[in-house]
Amino acid sequence: MKRKGISMILAGLLALTGTTAAFGQTAVFSDVSGTPYEKAAERLFQEEILSGYGDGTFRPENTITRAEACVMVTKAMDPAQRELEGAASGGFEDVKEDYWGAPYIDYAASEGVISGYPDGSFRPEGEVTYYEMAAMLVNAAGIPPAELEGQWPENYDRKAQETGLYADMVLEGAFDGNAPAIRGNVAIMTEKALSEISRASGESSGQEDSEGGYEEILAELEKEYGVFNASQTGTMHSWEDAWFDPYGVMGSAQGDFDADGQAELFVAVAQPCGHISAEGAHIMLYMYDRESGKTVLADSMPMGEYIQDEKGERIQAELLLQPNYMVRQILQADVVKAQGHTYIMCENHLISGVFADGSTQSYWLLEYTGGKLQFAGSFTQMGMGSAEFSFTGYDFEKGSCKEAVLYYSEWQEEDPLYHHYGEALKAFFGNYGIAIDSEAAALASVPDSYDFVKPILSAQSDSRLVFRLLNTLTETDWMNGQFSFSASLKAGK
Repeated sequence: MKRKGISMILAGLLALTGTTAAFGQTAVFSDVSGTPYEKAAERLFQEEILSGYGDGTFRPENTITRAEACVMVTKAMDPAQRELEGAASGGFEDVKEDYWGAPYIDYAASEGVISGYPDGSFRPEGEVTYYEMAAMLVNAAGIPPAELEGQWPENYDRKAQETGLYADMVLEGAFDGNAPAIRGNVAIMTEKALSEISRASGESSGQEDSEGGYEEILAELEKEYGVFNASQTGTMHSWEDAWFDPYGVMGSAQGDFDADGQAELFVAVAQPCGHISAEGAHIMLYMYDRESGKTVLADSMPMGEYIQDEKGERIQAELLLQPNYMVRQILQADVVKAQGHTYIMCENHLISGVFADGSTQSYWLLEYTGGKLQFAGSFTQMGMGSAEFSFTGYDFEKGSCKEAVLYYSEWQEEDPLYHHYGEALKAFFGNYGIAIDSEAAALASVPDSYDFVKPILSAQSDSRLVFRLLNTLTETDWMNGQFSFSASLKAGK
C-alpha cells in the first residue's frame, strides 16, 4: 500500500480542494440500505441524535419509547452539556434522578417540549405515538402557540401536516396518529424537523456572553453572502457534475474570546475564492471586536490546518467547498474553554471512494489574542492516501510555531511519539486541557472505514458548536455510475 508518492505541496492542495478521502462504501445500518429510512437514519446517526444496535442494524420496524423519543428530540436541539446538567427537574413522579434519560427529559420539560400526563407522570417506558412524536417536534421547532389553537391532538396533527412531518413515512394502511410510532418513521419525522429545530434553538438560546450587539454585522454578512443552505441533495454521474451550493454564512458565536471583559463575534462564511477556484468557496473566519465603542473587523483568516513543508516553511492551507461535492466529510468548528483559554477547535475528516480515492483528517486550535486570530495547535495529517498515515503535532507560542513533533505514524521507517492513534490524539489535545471522545481515544490506528466519521471532541467538554457540515453518500449505483449525496449544515447557538 503506497501513500507517500504525493509531494507535500500537492497533498496540501488535495486536502483543500476536497478531492481526497476514502474508507468503506457500506451503509451505517445494514437493514435500512436501499429503504426509505436510509437517508434519515444515517443523517441522524452522523448528527449523534440516534444510534443503532450492536449488530449493526437499525431495526426500523421496532417501536420506540417515550423516553427514547424525548432523548432524540432533545439531542436534535443540541443543548450544551451544562444546560443539560443544569435543567430543573421536570417534576415527573416516574422519572427519578438516576433514570438514564432524566437529564434529557428534564431539559425538554424546561423548554416546553413535553408536559406529561395530568396525573404527574411521563410514562417514559410507554410507546410513543405518532401524535406524541409530532407534538415533541413541533414544540422543539418553536411553533408559536397562536398557530396551535384548538384541541389536542388535532392542533398538533394539523401543524405536522402543514410542515410535512408525515411526508415519506412508510405506512401499512391508513395513517393512525394514535398508533405506536416505529423507529424508521420517527427518524424520517425528526430528520425533516432538524432545520427548524436548529433555528428555534439558536433564537431561544440563553448562552453566556450573548449580549454583543452584533446583529447588524451578521445581517450584513447574510445580505452579501447569503445564508448557507442547510439541507442539500444531489446525484453525480461524473466528477464534473455540480449539485452543491457552497456559499453562505455557516455559523457564528459570541463570547469573550480574549478575556478582556467584553464579547466578540466569531463568524464562519463560505464565500467565493477566485484566486483558487472560479466556482468554489473557501471558508473565511472573521473576528469582530469593539474599539472605542465601534464594531470593527479585528482579524480574519481562511479555514485550514497548519502545515509545513520539508524545509519548515508554512504551506497556506485553505479548505474549499466545490459545487461537485464528491467526498463524504464532516467539517466542524466549536468554541472550547480549557485551562483558562478560549479556543476555536476545527475538525476536518473527509473520505472518498467514488471518483477519487484517499483520506484526510486534521484537527487544529485557533485563539484570539492581542487582536489577532492565530494558531494555538494543529494535529495535521502529512500527505494524503488511504493507508500508512502519519501526523505531526504543531505547538505554538504567540501565534508562532515553536515545535513540530511526529506524534503518530504507520510508516515503519519513522519513529513517532506514539504507535497508537487514539493515544496520540489524546496526548496532543491533553496538552491544551481538551478532552477527546472516548471512541476516538480508543482507536489503535487511523480508521479505515466510514464508520468513524464523527467529531473527536468529547461531549463532556465545555464547548459549544459554531457549525457542523456533514456530507454523506446516500446511494451507490456502480453499474450505472450514479452516486447520490446529502449535505446538511447544523449551525450552533
